[in-house]
Amino acid sequence: MNDRQSTSVRRPRRALILFTHRPEVEAARKRLGRCGLHTQSILRQFIEYVSRVVGEARQQADFEFFLATDAGFELSGQGPDHLLIQQGYTFEDRLTYTLQAVASRGFQQIVVVGNDCLDLTPGLIEQAFRQLGTRDVVVGASRDGGFYLLGVKLYRPALLKGLPWRTDRLYRQLLVRLKQFQLSWVALPALEDIDSFQSLWQWLKQPGHGNHPLHSWLGRLLPSPPLLLVDREDWFAPLADSRYLWQRPPPFLLS
Repeated sequence: MNDRQSTSVRRPRRALILFTHRPEVEAARKRLGRCGLHTQSILRQFIEYVSRVVGEARQQADFEFFLATDAGFELSGQGPDHLLIQQGYTFEDRLTYTLQAVASRGFQQIVVVGNDCLDLTPGLIEQAFRQLGTRDVVVGASRDGGFYLLGVKLYRPALLKGLPWRTDRLYRQLLVRLKQFQLSWVALPALEDIDSFQSLWQWLKQPGHGNHPLHSWLGRLLPSPPLLLVDREDWFAPLADSRYLWQRPPPFLLS
């Protein structure tokens, strides 16, 4: 085989990015358990689980594994091929910096996943890379209006600029942007992502999740829903408006 033939069959370089904060950082804005320490433990298990899914996907698809996170965080077990420290103030800044950094290393097909979709499978990752062989973009929608997976071929920075991140309009606006850019795209099955105690509890209650590797562990760790449906600040706020409430006589003595 001559050089020209070798070039024509050369496979594109592929990269998968696990884009996540350290559990300590993410627990400051997200509540999944009884307290901050429980939330950190849950988030760490989420990250480790998605990392294992990525490792299994590498048996089906050839790609390099990037972990894009905060300084000082390490995965246990088999780690990534590359570690990137997120840069930027906003979510969009950090994500676009990460994508640009990976693309600048010569990767033509890039798939990004987060830590909050426990239904992600190796098959979906393999399918995403396979679809990028013929499509410009692959999107896995989450049922709250965002997406749990984004795959791009030949990353375009303008594609993601100004999207309504962390809102229920994100997926719809991304599709509008794809149409504006005249890019071909394909959707993966819609899945649940988990970003609150309520969404985690709903995920646990779904019949199909009983055999999930984290189901039993999460079920033992979490309290019953009523204990967390009301935030402590909301609970005490009415008391702050009632002066000396504890000094008032019971209602039946006032009648």
